[in-house]
Amino acid sequence: MDSTRPFRLINVMAASVDGHIGLEPGQTDAARLASGFTSRADRQLLLAEVCEADAIIMGASSLRANPRLFEVKNRKQVYPHWFIVSKQGFAADLYFWQQNHIPRTIVSPAVLSAPPGVDPRSCDNLLVSAESSVAATIVARLTKLSYKRVLLFGGGYINPLFYAAGLVDELKLTLCPLLVGNEQAPRLLSGPLPQSGLALHLLSCTSDEGCVFLHYRVGK
Repeated sequence: MDSTRPFRLINVMAASVDGHIGLEPGQTDAARLASGFTSRADRQLLLAEVCEADAIIMGASSLRANPRLFEVKNRKQVYPHWFIVSKQGFAADLYFWQQNHIPRTIVSPAVLSAPPGVDPRSCDNLLVSAESSVAATIVARLTKLSYKRVLLFGGGYINPLFYAAGLVDELKLTLCPLLVGNEQAPRLLSGPLPQSGLALHLLSCTSDEGCVFLHYRVGK
């Protein structure tokens, strides 16, 4: 962990053997489970991670596919603070807008007002100057809030922003017994990384229900 920030950033993902995180863009969690991308054991591990988290970062496409944040409190008996990266905002009928009891911040390049009927104070809007500053802007806010454990529920677009900036400390990857073979399907990483790549150091490896659960430290 970088000594200038107080938290650990842990990327939690489930992917096929060939590196895809869904059969198609916008696939729901229920559809991913039915198609073999995840398992009940994976779901339990995911919820256990949420219970330990102070904050969670995710992309807009994930929220649109699954429009309800986890109603799970952490070890402090409060809901983790969710940071959602979005360029366009969200429809007014998204269930997300009803979850006023959960701390939420939308990270965007322009002001995204809450829809009519939603208290604008219930959801913060954190502005970024450019795509390259998304990770740095979120990290600055997380540091200011003194959070200790942050999860990255990113995708092909969001994950590389944090990996390229050297901000990811750990990767917890569920490797699902599935081959997708479709280049149009979303990937674990779709953006560039340093030319030298990033080394991963295996910390643990277990299996259940055909899935392999890998825990890596991201080399620095």
